[in-house]
Amino acid sequence: MSKRTPTIFNQVQDYDSLIQTLRNRLNWPIPDDGSEFKDLTYYWSPENLELDIMTQKRIVGCWQLRLFDLSFMGSHKPWGIFFIQFENNVQIDLSSTLLRRVLRGLVHRRGRSASLPSWPKDRVLFICTTVDFKNIGFAHFEGVNSPVFYGYPPIDNFRLGT
Repeated sequence: MSKRTPTIFNQVQDYDSLIQTLRNRLNWPIPDDGSEFKDLTYYWSPENLELDIMTQKRIVGCWQLRLFDLSFMGSHKPWGIFFIQFENNVQIDLSSTLLRRVLRGLVHRRGRSASLPSWPKDRVLFICTTVDFKNIGFAHFEGVNSPVFYGYPPIDNFRLGT
């Protein structure tokens, strides 16, 4: 585990254990009905995100957490919460360009398919992991184009409430 990753994530070995940590340690209102990660998320294809080939080689997948009407970080507006899995050789806290490319596929803009949901760029949270889950980080975009990374997130900032 990265020295910047909080100790509450030390036991995370896969997405199901990450979901358990978010639910049990951060009190996120994720249903505890035996659902697996694939049941709680929606997969975004590289085509829907309009990712170029080089980005696709570094990003293994993008999944949206299927939660609705959540408040986050004191806001009452909905957020898009996305799990991004990187190849093991990607340094999460240095992945700004890759995350900007993913974000571009999630925000409303000219030329983007109107049939896909979109979010304001400051209402997207990325939960980033490497394939081996040795690095976990949170990121969201504030301001113009720079993501704010939380390799060691202040836990109170990442509580969700219905």
